[in-house]
Amino acid sequence: MLSREFKNKLNHLKPYKAYSFADLNEFDKDALSVIISRLANSGEIIKIGKGKFYRRKKSEISKKQEGLELNKYKPQDSYSIRHNRIKPSSIPMFKSLFYSNRDNFIPLDNFISRVLAEDSLVMSEIIVRKFGSSRVLEVYLNNFRSQGKIQNSIEELLNV
Repeated sequence: MLSREFKNKLNHLKPYKAYSFADLNEFDKDALSVIISRLANSGEIIKIGKGKFYRRKKSEISKKQEGLELNKYKPQDSYSIRHNRIKPSSIPMFKSLFYSNRDNFIPLDNFISRVLAEDSLVMSEIIVRKFGSSRVLEVYLNNFRSQGKIQNSIEELLNV
């Protein structure tokens, strides 16, 4: 019964937007984790991390059954992820993108969004290796894909 209620809720969720357990607080977390795992195994949703998932459009579910390889890119910069901030001057390649705020801490999601906005495969590969594929995918889904801004090179890199 809970599974049926969740599937009804899932049909009303916006595709290509990252969701977490906090967005579905009307369901029990333990039961929800089981349901999410089952739906991820069947290919109806894609898990992008612990308690986080997204869904594709219904027309694309049958085309792509493979999901994100979570262990492909694990984060290398644990300090930035733990504190959710970064100094742009810590990565010399990106200093020019943040010319007015080089030596100050900025939120990590803002940093990732700015780098993804460049639509450069090399820059995207660097941030995926540095911050992990699940974090970059979550920022991409929430700030780009959910607004209709599709970047093919990043989608290939992240296997969206």
